[in-house]
Amino acid sequence: MAFNSKTAKLAGSKSKRGKAKTTMELQTSFNIIIANNLENLDKWVKEVARKDPAKAIDLILKLSSFILPKARTVEVDIKERKEDLTTLTDEELEERLHQANRVLYENYDPKTRTFKN
Repeated sequence: MAFNSKTAKLAGSKSKRGKAKTTMELQTSFNIIIANNLENLDKWVKEVARKDPAKAIDLILKLSSFILPKARTVEVDIKERKEDLTTLTDEELEERLHQANRVLYENYDPKTRTFKN
């Protein structure tokens, strides 16, 4: 296959498959390990904090990156489109919420309209 602007665009496009099964399995396993060791983690963090509080905070932040969803910046120009949400039906509000969740959260499953762990 020749490398040109069309193939470059395809090569750089985001996968439509979603997260790999092994990635999801690893996240689930990691979450189980964390859940089963909450008492130990508390002890370990306190022990590290006694010697170096900054290192303990760094440890907590590093662990949280595996568990908490990553925040994404979203810009909204509210001047461009003003709408009275009180006039919308429950179904229309539900659809707007679904659209916002798809944009804001990586762990939102648009098919089931639920959040994955």
